[in-house]
Amino acid sequence: MKHLLRQYISVCLLIFGPVIVTFAQNRLTGVVRDKVTNESLIGATVTLKGTKVGAITDLDGKWDLRFAEEFPVTVVITYLGYKEVSFQAKTNNESFSIRLEPEEKAIAEVKVIGERVAQKIKESPVTIERLGIQEIKQTAAVGFYEGLSSLKGVDMTSASLGFKIINTRGFNSTSPVRTLQIIDGVDNQAPGLNFSLGNFVGASELDVERVDIVVGANSATYGPNAFNGVIDIQTKDPYKYQGVDLMIKGAERNLIDVSGRVAFVADKIETDSIRFGLFRGLARFNNRYLKDRLAFKVNASYFQAYDWTAEDYGTTASSFNPRDVSPGWDGVNIYGESQFPTLTRKFTPFELGITQNDVLPSYFRTETIEGEQVPVLYVYRTGYREIDLADYNTYSLKLQGLLSYKLPRNIGTLSYQYNYGNGTTIYQGDNRYSVKDIKFLQQRVELKGERFFLRAYETREDAGKSYDLVFTAYQLLEGQKAFGDWMADFQDGFRMARRDMGISDIDAAIRYARTYADSPGNPARNNGAYLVPGSPEFKEAFNRITSNPSFQGGGTRFADQSFMRHIQGEYDFDMRGTSACLPEKFKIGGNYRLFNPNSSGTIFSDTLIDRNNLNSGFVDIKTWEFGVFATLEKALSQRTKVIASLRFDDHVNFRPFYTPALSLIVNTRPTGTLRTTFTTAYRNPTLQDQFLFYNIGVARLRGNLNGFNLILPEDYFGNDGYLANSQDNYRPIFVEAVRPERVRTIEIGYKDIAFKNIYVDASAYYSVYNDFLGFIVGFIDNSKQGQRDVEAFPTRIAANAKTLVTTFGSSIGLNYYFPKYFNIGANYTYSELLKRDNNDPLIPFFNTPRHKANFNFGGRDIRNTGFNIAYKIVSGFDYFGSPQFTGPVPTYGLVDVQVNRTFPKFGVTAKVGASNVLNNLHIEAYGAPLIGRLIYASVNYQFSKAKQ
Repeated sequence: MKHLLRQYISVCLLIFGPVIVTFAQNRLTGVVRDKVTNESLIGATVTLKGTKVGAITDLDGKWDLRFAEEFPVTVVITYLGYKEVSFQAKTNNESFSIRLEPEEKAIAEVKVIGERVAQKIKESPVTIERLGIQEIKQTAAVGFYEGLSSLKGVDMTSASLGFKIINTRGFNSTSPVRTLQIIDGVDNQAPGLNFSLGNFVGASELDVERVDIVVGANSATYGPNAFNGVIDIQTKDPYKYQGVDLMIKGAERNLIDVSGRVAFVADKIETDSIRFGLFRGLARFNNRYLKDRLAFKVNASYFQAYDWTAEDYGTTASSFNPRDVSPGWDGVNIYGESQFPTLTRKFTPFELGITQNDVLPSYFRTETIEGEQVPVLYVYRTGYREIDLADYNTYSLKLQGLLSYKLPRNIGTLSYQYNYGNGTTIYQGDNRYSVKDIKFLQQRVELKGERFFLRAYETREDAGKSYDLVFTAYQLLEGQKAFGDWMADFQDGFRMARRDMGISDIDAAIRYARTYADSPGNPARNNGAYLVPGSPEFKEAFNRITSNPSFQGGGTRFADQSFMRHIQGEYDFDMRGTSACLPEKFKIGGNYRLFNPNSSGTIFSDTLIDRNNLNSGFVDIKTWEFGVFATLEKALSQRTKVIASLRFDDHVNFRPFYTPALSLIVNTRPTGTLRTTFTTAYRNPTLQDQFLFYNIGVARLRGNLNGFNLILPEDYFGNDGYLANSQDNYRPIFVEAVRPERVRTIEIGYKDIAFKNIYVDASAYYSVYNDFLGFIVGFIDNSKQGQRDVEAFPTRIAANAKTLVTTFGSSIGLNYYFPKYFNIGANYTYSELLKRDNNDPLIPFFNTPRHKANFNFGGRDIRNTGFNIAYKIVSGFDYFGSPQFTGPVPTYGLVDVQVNRTFPKFGVTAKVGASNVLNNLHIEAYGAPLIGRLIYASVNYQFSKAKQ
């Protein structure tokens, strides 16, 4: 750490050493907005004519000029895509509100150096990628959330049509616990899962004003969950965007997306024509207390489609047999074939009655048994395909209501918001899951002023009829015939084929044996037969299993009704104009969060008093965490400023920690900004890291609050391991209880507008992870003195890495804007896991392509017509998910196109496009479905306008 800090300080001195600190006695401030939409313009250039004094507008469009020149002075404001404005200022400390008129060209709303976004909380500068209203309109993807994948540094994984996940800075996962997603300041994570469900139960596209992706660690301002990035979705303010909007979208795969938005602000009611006294009184009340103060908005969105189907029947990485062999194989999207991948049943020729004169098929393997080379046959039972178990009819219903009131005397705005989400989709984590009829409810109360806010919200989830697809296959098979009985019937069937049926061919005898094992088999064992998918018997058993929340009782349904409560506040002190020694801005804030998971024993371990007795009742898990932070911003000169943050966090189950961040920023010229940042972040173990107890069929998954003795697989199965030596060779390791992981990052970035038309945006980072949180697989040792008690079923345990993990990455984006309508853009991202110790039993799953690039060519406002052509290429990488879903993701390239046309007279925008127009079938996570082309068309009736 000290070496890293020394490197950081040296870089800072090299960059900022030549900067001369100067002090100015005069000051002008103001805000710059779009004349049409009233939107704040970020990155506009503000200069004093005839001087080198300049500034860049911040996230709120605000600017601050300090200078020594005498009044009057001429201020010039320029912004790519807008007409230049100049005006004269005559007195000190004047403030100006300037509206720029758009030209025929426009630069994307991208802010590279920023402070905390969305809630106007400006903290330490970070890399921010933005998708604004115009970019949403121009995206060639089928929806705004999918369009985020075109931003540099962003990894998007599609597990299904309804479930798409965003990660940044590596360690990509379909369970993005290192990435925080907030909507209007509210954490959108599911309380039991501890991560967001993408936009499945998120915001309606009609109501999205912008999406900012804060790339990298930012715990100092957002808290422990902002470990690798933040997805900040800001919806439209009803005071600013009023009226009625409707959108209808249709696409292939029976996709229908219908959205509506209504927003109004109380207006003046004329009382002259009102004669009834009560109504006149109500009108006067409205005009005095409600006019321009009371606002509301209502959103409704419904989406349905037939999902992509997962039909990869190739072999998993742990399959002993290749595909399409008569002893069976372990297929990627075929479930239940073995008890767990590392230990299916194998037979020697002696066990099957095969003699030396028989010709063995090529799929027999040779292994060393008791010092001799012996042919062995691995056998897999007949499993179930995912398409036999899943409901691919996905849908999503999202409802939102907001009521706001501006309090008198500019105290602030008081608002109440209620969100409801409901839907069905396919989710992929450790297994594949049918998230069926899940419900997601949120309530938020907020008081927000110019320099402060107080916010409280609650999130509740109900898993509905959700169930585990993989484990359902195991329960179906085990419910009919236990694994050991099926293998015994296979052995009997093979002997019968050879002895009674006269089948001499080994392969043909094996096929007969499988058919026999799938039938009731040996009557003495009283076993059932394999249930044919679609048959009445299959449907009855399937419904019984997926409706039963008792995993011990043969069910696979989740009974998750967890909730989370959160309260936070913040105050921003504007100290400009006070002592020159004090910072210009100083901000303090804090939050408290309570988790109450309730899974009735289907997910977490200690929700049951006695896991072997469901009638014993349940105990309540509750965890809390809180944090406070302070941040300051100090100008060292007209060109240089420093931003520093410090956060303190505590958790009921872990030691408290501090999270510092420090940034230095230089305006190299009016349009160029160079920054260097040192950030740290902590991430508390999730509820699942702490309390999970879950059977996925191939293994048990355990949280780890107390530590375990564990025998690793190589020490359990090896030739001189635990089993081979009759428990004499006893080599357990102690896996310590989980603790928070930490990352330290040094980052440097630069943005500028070159040659008036080229927007350049580049950054690079180097990160060091301590106590990286991951998993270790092995066999739990519950032995006591004088006894050996090792579980015979493998368990995956949450654990911390013992060694450092380091990563490096860089990205660059270039956009060229033609004089009128068109633009060309390209960005490239490089990501690499630099260091890991292969001797450490915990190996971090980076799951990230090393190379990723996006290219686009587009135009807008060409006689009310716009278009965009986008190409994305993602290099192949190895994906590590779970024992069932680990394997390669090949390189893929996608072309998206769209054309849109606006009819201003009717308030209508029509759009036609296609994502993956060349139909390049590809996977984005191992085990996920092949994703193909999606042609779509939409009509947007925009009967609304931004309030001026």
